Amino acid sequence: MAELRRKLFGRPSRWLAAAAAALVLVGAGAAVAQEREAHAEAVAALADIDVAIRELSAASNLMAHDETPYRQAARRAANALVGAEAPDFDASAGNPGDAEGALGHLDWLVARAGNNVWGPALRGAHVNLEVAKASLDQAARADGLEEFWSQASSALQALLVAAGRESTLGALGGLHGALATTQLGVAADAATVSGCSPPTQAPAYGVAGGYLLYVAIPAGATTELPVSIGAKTIAVADGTIVLRTAASDLIDRICPAGPAKSGPDSTQRHE
Repeated sequence: MAELRRKLFGRPSRWLAAAAAALVLVGAGAAVAQEREAHAEAVAALADIDVAIRELSAASNLMAHDETPYRQAARRAANALVGAEAPDFDASAGNPGDAEGALGHLDWLVARAGNNVWGPALRGAHVNLEVAKASLDQAARADGLEEFWSQASSALQALLVAAGRESTLGALGGLHGALATTQLGVAADAATVSGCSPPTQAPAYGVAGGYLLYVAIPAGATTELPVSIGAKTIAVADGTIVLRTAASDLIDRICPAGPAKSGPDSTQRHE
């Protein structure tokens, strides 16, 4: 019995070390999963889309007379959309984007969009990225430059629509529109105030009804915004610069009671 016990449990430190290592790995994986948040995912998706656009734009400067370098550019652009972890990732072409790819980031966001006002824009962007990916796959197999440019042009158009514009709200706004006009444009650790009230602090984001109505920054200081909001109007008062977004046109609908009195209670933190 003693011999059997020794064989089974004779090296408890090794068993404990293995168990501890497994717990550390599980804990690290959980921590990584918890670190993902909507704003960062949207910014990363937009960065991957921009990379894909640059790859196609660079292809227009090529002087080659055969399809090989052009096809390679299409594969690289597609890689930026699918990410290094996707089964159709082409490692031979290199990865100009990140591990998740624009589609990976949008998959995560769309699955969590729910009734958020930024949901339609991201769902629309996702559809356009699928269209772009299909066109890029065709371009990567193109038989001749004429066919390549036909498919590449279709992909580029879909990518630009997915990227969107800061001045456009709703489904047609794309990622730029969602980041510039909704709470998606507010980082998790950024201070927010009621968008229905004048800013009570700066820097801060004025949010109401899920929309980003303005960004307040202190005058005379350098403040770097994580994304462009395409300010519709700019006002300066009491040492604060207020950049109003395209969503400020909705203020009468979002704040039907009119601007509330500003005060310390209106300051909140975006989660």
